[in-house]
Amino acid sequence: CRRRTPGGPPPHWPAPEARRAAYPPRSCRAVALLQAGPAPDVLFLDIHLADGLSFELFEQVEITCPVIFTTAYDQYALRAFKVNSVDYLLKPIDEEELVAAIAKLRQRL
Repeated sequence: CRRRTPGGPPPHWPAPEARRAAYPPRSCRAVALLQAGPAPDVLFLDIHLADGLSFELFEQVEITCPVIFTTAYDQYALRAFKVNSVDYLLKPIDEEELVAAIAKLRQRL
């Protein structure tokens, strides 16, 4: 698994208390990130990663940080909440929905 993009929040990140955000493009990268520790403050996961579905991560490694799913597929919402996600955002992501998801995240931090 090769690293394609650096992790971390964008410069305009509206939740300064969540300094370690991860956006892994591949499940193998997410597993490596979570096993290496420390856990990120929040994990943004697309449902369809480059090498499989992100739900497979929950079978491979213990995920203790909050998760916000981002996807173009609405059929996975119920499954996402069964793994205790903070929110489920459909692409294209609406700014107001992102702000609401971050408000939920702040309650958990």
